[in-house]
This record gives sequence, C-alpha cells and structure tokens, in this order.
Amino acid sequence: GTEFLTWLYFSILDEGGSFDFGEALPEAMRPPPDDEGRSIVQIVVGKKAVLKTVDAGGARVALSGAGLDDNGEILQAIRRGALIDTLSLDMSLGQRVYSFTLRADDGGVVSVKLPDLFSEPEDEGAGEIRDPLAPPTKKRRPKLPLEDILALRMQCLDELEAVIDALFARFVTRRLARAWHTEDVAGIRKAVARGLKARLVEA
Repeated sequence: GTEFLTWLYFSILDEGGSFDFGEALPEAMRPPPDDEGRSIVQIVVGKKAVLKTVDAGGARVALSGAGLDDNGEILQAIRRGALIDTLSLDMSLGQRVYSFTLRADDGGVVSVKLPDLFSEPEDEGAGEIRDPLAPPTKKRRPKLPLEDILALRMQCLDELEAVIDALFARFVTRRLARAWHTEDVAGIRKAVARGLKARLVEA
C-alpha cells in the first residue's frame, strides 16, 4: 500500500496529473476524447498527506494544506526512508470532479466527495458580473426519486473505483517488471534529489 501511494504521488508529478487509461476504463466511464483521441483523467494531489518510516521506529509525518505536490517536506521524508501512508487526491473526468483520500494500511477510500449531479445550472443572470459581496444564490435541486439519486451516487462510486483499480493495475505491472528498480525506483530517487537540490539553490 505505501509503495503504491508513493509511486502514485511521483507518477502524478511526472505525468503532470494527466492519465490516459485507454481501454482500462469501461467505455461508458471514459471522459470525452481530446484532440489527440485520448480520454484523459486529471488527478492532482489534494491537501493531506501522511508519511511513515518502514523501520521499527515508525515515525510519522503529517502534512496538510495546499501545495503538497512537489513539497519539500515530503521529499525530505522520503529521502530519509519514509513512504506515503495516506494521500488525498482530486480527480476530474470530463466535467465530473471527485475528492477522496487513499489509505495504505487497509487500501481504503475515505472522505469521498462526489460530483454534484443534482443541481441545475444557473440560467438566470448568465454572463452577468455578480457582486462578490452579495450572498451566494441557492442552487436549485431537481426533485428526483430517492431511487434515482441512489443510482447516480452508486454510478459515481463505481466510476471512482474503476479509476483506482486502473491506477493500481498500472502500479502492479510496473512493480512486477524487471525494470522496477532501475527505472521506477531510480526515477523517484532522481526526482527527490532534483527537488531538494532546487530548493538549496533557491535558498
């Protein structure tokens, strides 16, 4: 679990947050293709990360707030032998945005925030400049049967699970490859060294 989250963190940085899973996602769940025909899923690091060492000491580092992608404290902790144990992420599939947290200890997905599929778009006043001090307008919610709301929410959870499964499948493929140490682990080490060196130069 910790290896997966650590690999995922650096994969997000390396890929710029853009993942093309191709046929790994069911066709109904793929985002609309871009100009190059790719169905891109955008994934970025959220506002929470917990790292722990794998030795007997079990020291933990908990970080929260914006700017955890390419974060100096995370790089320092990993250089000292820690791995990511908890990581919050934001993900967008087309217009649908998810926020969730992955935990390494039990492989669980917690703090899931599903996209708002129930609010109607605001048609009135579209294009007008609103007063930033004015109270926000209340979103209108269509009156859907409870069964339909539950079905939409289950569809969103299925979509989220499919993306996590695709990420984990990609990790397992890399983890079992002979090039795991020479490419993936070496790439993480280089990213850590490069990030820390950049911060020394800036200082």
